[in-house]
Amino acid sequence: MDRIYRDPGRVSADGEGVGAPLGGGAEQGADPDAVPGVAPPPDAAPAYTLEVAGQVFALRPDGAGGMHYEWLTGPHPGYGFGLSPATGLTIEQHVDHISDFLATVDPVTGLLDDGD
Repeated sequence: MDRIYRDPGRVSADGEGVGAPLGGGAEQGADPDAVPGVAPPPDAAPAYTLEVAGQVFALRPDGAGGMHYEWLTGPHPGYGFGLSPATGLTIEQHVDHISDFLATVDPVTGLLDDGD
């Protein structure tokens, strides 16, 4: 059974993360060391913590109508995915998005399967 927890005190232990500006490339000043799938450190505690298929995710609104899902029990600290727009989603819809993400993760690498 999937579980949801209100957990306003839980924050990422990662504390490290880099990202390129949206739509930016190296020619636009993007960070050449940026790592896809690693979000910047969160400024706020998660709105929710969800357990889906035995995996725990922290859900944090991004301030622009989207949601960041951080995979707390995954093999890579800070790894997860984002979704926008995400306002008004039900818990069941969040669970569905997390389930879809988990279905695309390569079990060997713990990262999104690149299709190769």
